[in-house]
Amino acid sequence: MVLEQGQQQGVEKGEEGDTQLYVYTSLTSGTTGLISKTSRLEVMLKAHNIHFKVIDVADDEAARNLWRGMAADTQKLPGLVKGGRLIGDFEDVELANDSGELKELVLR
Repeated sequence: MVLEQGQQQGVEKGEEGDTQLYVYTSLTSGTTGLISKTSRLEVMLKAHNIHFKVIDVADDEAARNLWRGMAADTQKLPGLVKGGRLIGDFEDVELANDSGELKELVLR
C-alpha cells in the first residue's frame, strides 16, 4: 500500500483515524449531473482554502464499500468523508456554504 501525504500507516483513505478530507464521487459514471456537482463541491472547498483529495469510488473498492456503509439511502454522491464518517452529501455541503458554515461543517 502506498501512503498518501498525511495518511497514517494501517489507515485506509477515509476510514476512522484518517484526518484527510476526501470528496467521494464517481467521475467514471459519465453522469453529467454528478460531474457538475463534484466540480461545484471542489469550487466551494477551494474558495474556503479547504484542502481535500478526490476519490473515485468506481475505481476504489475500499472507498466504495466505506461509502455504502456510511451513506443513508437518501444521500448520494458526491459527498465529503473524513475520519470514517460522512460529513455530508452535496446538498448538505451546499447548504452549509450558503449559510456561511462550510468550514465549521468540515472541521467538526
